[in-house]
Amino acid sequence: MRTAAGAAVAVYIIPIQSRRLPRPGPPHTLMESKTARLTILIDPVKKKAFETLCAAQDLTPSQVVRQLIRDYLAQHGVDYATKPKPAGSTRQKK
Repeated sequence: MRTAAGAAVAVYIIPIQSRRLPRPGPPHTLMESKTARLTILIDPVKKKAFETLCAAQDLTPSQVVRQLIRDYLAQHGVDYATKPKPAGSTRQKK
């Protein structure tokens, strides 16, 4: 690839892979294997306060947002493929 001035530029495409970080809350048996980006617009003052609180709790903002989304889905009874099964609900073959 070349810039408008004609200089050569190397372009690298690096796939984003799921980071298997421990999630807050109960242990999960099925982890997401891919990631998707969610972009939100938020007031800069609230963003800074959120980031400060997350850091104080030794969590990343992404971890907290993912937990909020899981909680919201559970609150509204929405099932999804990577939803953890309740403890003791696995079927044993007879």
